[in-house]
Amino acid sequence: MLNEIPFLKNVDLTAIFGSSYRLGAGADGVTSLDIVRYLRRIDIDPHITQFVSVIQPSLTLNLSQSVLQDIGGRLLSALGTVGGSVIPLLGGLANFLLSMLIVIFISMYFLAEPGRYVDRIILYTPVGYRGRMRTILHRIDEAIRAWLKITGVSMLVAGILTGVLLLVLADLPTQWAALGVIAGVASFVPNFGPLLALIPALLVGAVQSPDRLLVIVLIVYGVSFVQSQVVSPILANEDMNMPPVLILIGQIVFGIFFGFLGIMFAVPLMAILLVLLDEVYVKDVLGDRESVPDELIIEPMETSETYGTT
Repeated sequence: MLNEIPFLKNVDLTAIFGSSYRLGAGADGVTSLDIVRYLRRIDIDPHITQFVSVIQPSLTLNLSQSVLQDIGGRLLSALGTVGGSVIPLLGGLANFLLSMLIVIFISMYFLAEPGRYVDRIILYTPVGYRGRMRTILHRIDEAIRAWLKITGVSMLVAGILTGVLLLVLADLPTQWAALGVIAGVASFVPNFGPLLALIPALLVGAVQSPDRLLVIVLIVYGVSFVQSQVVSPILANEDMNMPPVLILIGQIVFGIFFGFLGIMFAVPLMAILLVLLDEVYVKDVLGDRESVPDELIIEPMETSETYGTT
C-alpha cells in the first residue's frame, strides 16, 4: 500500500527496512551512513509536495469534523447542565406567580365585600361568642388595612427614590421613570425585590451609561435597605404597634412553614397572630382585659344582619 504513494513508487522499501532491521539487530555490512547515502539519491522533495497537496483537504476536513464534534458535545453538555438548573427555577417561578395570583384574587374578593364574609363567619360562631368574634374580625380587618397602607407608602417611597437617583446619579434620562416604577413594585417582594429591580436597571445602564453600573447597583440596594430597614419598620411600629424585631421573627417563622409566600406576607400574618393572642388568649383564656393597650381595643362593628351580636 505504501508503494501506491507517488514519492514512494521508486523507493526500495524492502532494502530500506531490511537494512534498518539488520542495523538494529547489530548485523554487519549496512550502516546508517549507507541508508543516508541511499536516501540522498532519491529526488523526494517534489513527491512530498504532491503528497501534502493530496492529503491536506482530507486532513483539514477530518480536523474540522473533529473540532465540530467536540464543540457540539460540549454545547450539548452545557445545555443539559443549564436545562437541569433552569427548568426547576422556571417551575418555582411559575408556582410562585400562580400563588401570588391566587392570593391577590382572594384579597380582592374579600376587600370588595368584607361584610358578607364577616357575617358568614359570625353565623357559624356559637351565639354566646358572636360579639367577641365580631371584635376579633374587626381588629384583623384594621390590621390588614394598616399593612396595605404601609406597603403602599413603602413602595411609593422606593419607586420615587430609585427613579430620581437613577436620573441624577446614574445618568439615565429616558428610562428612569420606568425603572422607578419597577423598583417600587419589586419592593413588595422582601429579600428578592432588589434583585428584581436591579436586573432591568443594569440592562438599561449597560446601553445608556455603561460607566455607571456600580452606581446603579449602589442606588438600587441602598434604596431597598432604607425602604425595608427604616421606612417600613417605622410605619409598622406607628400604625400597627408592631416592633421591628417581631417582623424579623415573623419572616423567619412563617418562611419556615409557608416558604417564600410566608416571607412576603409575614407582616400581615404576624399582625393577625398578635390580634388572636390579645383577644383570644389574653382576654378570653386568661381573663386579663387590663393588660392589652387601649389603642388595641376596638369596639364591635355594627351589622345589618339579623344574627348580629348578643
